[in-house]
Amino acid sequence: MVALFIFIGLGTLTSTLSGLVVAGVGTSLQKARPAVSIVSNNMTDLMRVNNDGWKSLSPNPSTSIKTIDDVNNLDINETLDTGNTLLNHAGSKLNATGNEIMSHQLTMGGDGKYQLRDMKAFFHDIAYYRYSFHPYLTFFELFAFTIAIILVIIKVFVSIMEIGFITMLAQGMALSDIDSGKRNLALIQKLRDTFIVLFLTSVMLQLFTFWTSALANPANQQSPVAQCFGIIAGAMFLINGPNIVTSLFGMDGGARGIGATLVGGAMGLRAAGGLGRGMARGVSSAAHATA
Repeated sequence: MVALFIFIGLGTLTSTLSGLVVAGVGTSLQKARPAVSIVSNNMTDLMRVNNDGWKSLSPNPSTSIKTIDDVNNLDINETLDTGNTLLNHAGSKLNATGNEIMSHQLTMGGDGKYQLRDMKAFFHDIAYYRYSFHPYLTFFELFAFTIAIILVIIKVFVSIMEIGFITMLAQGMALSDIDSGKRNLALIQKLRDTFIVLFLTSVMLQLFTFWTSALANPANQQSPVAQCFGIIAGAMFLINGPNIVTSLFGMDGGARGIGATLVGGAMGLRAAGGLGRGMARGVSSAAHATA
């Protein structure tokens, strides 16, 4: 019975399960949009501060960014125009308090005391940027998130290829193990463990997106630095995987092996390139010596 099941129905079953796992991974990435939360949480829109009456420099939410299209269409160099001061700030989108604040700059004088300087000039006005952001923290968080997602995606595709190979091997050898069935059972157990690890990878990816969204939630009052370390920790968990998965199934629950392979391959290519350059210099030196 086991041999007939492997020979007839195993291919359809594995194809269906693989498609479900891949669809789950894609859905979790499309719905969560952690990159949008990372960008939004590391930025403050002064127009939001203005709309809240300048009561706090940390509005909730800090920006109006909700989708990836908002990020793509964002003009980080946009300034706040206070309008024409001679015409009572005509053309300004700010309220009266905002016009008063954005028209002055706090500077330190030669005596070490702070004083307000009028930013309006006759020919050219100096204006504040609309968005205040943390470029380095945003870069590190997006970098850690991107590396983790890339490694997990590679891990998923490698696991699917392994499942396909095991399925093909099992179907080809199914009828040759009718007497004892031990080899067929071993192949089925290997497929089962691989599918479980693949499913757990999808679950960990979903948890990682929830984790990044929770860190980006202003209600948690996380500082940008704490959020950066939190995302790095979540990325490391996603890459390394839970130790319990390795203990139970004897397989890497994360993408640690993929990362090690990529790093090893990069170092190998670098070493090969250095060896090639060394050989070229040696041949060139020998040619000059012969001449």
